Amino acid sequence: MIEITIDGYAQPLKAVQAHIVPPLPVGMRQRYHAAVYKPQDVRKWQNFAKQEASAQMKGRPPYSGGLTVVVHVFLAVPMSLSKKKRQMALVGALRPVTRPDIDNFIKVIFDSLTGIVWLDDSQVVELHAAKMYSDKPQVRVMVEETMALAEPQREQPTLFEGKA
Repeated sequence: MIEITIDGYAQPLKAVQAHIVPPLPVGMRQRYHAAVYKPQDVRKWQNFAKQEASAQMKGRPPYSGGLTVVVHVFLAVPMSLSKKKRQMALVGALRPVTRPDIDNFIKVIFDSLTGIVWLDDSQVVELHAAKMYSDKPQVRVMVEETMALAEPQREQPTLFEGKA
């Protein structure tokens, strides 16, 4: 098992951004087209996460089998909370039920760790994730290799099977 800790506020996946590229000179153009890209803050966080994960892997090769992954995303406690609610948030009795959604964090984290911790995020066969408050925003990812047993292949029934 390995635990990867990435300090700082995790960037959730945001809608891709696009801009219209002006047409090329007459002899070369077909039509306008759009260039689509990830927002800069997401790319920066992913690069930082890759560096942190590489350092914490200490030269180990990426896992190649089935994986169980536990992801804890720690968010900063909002300043607007009262002292009582702040204490509740720090001990885990109060959880963030606001946006961004946890699945958007997961997508960015998984993309960041692909090729470093695992070969492909399709290797993850079991996932546990949680958003929590903390004084120190960070992401903690625990990865453990599991024995993924293949389910026996069943023959798919045809559309009209058993009908006369």
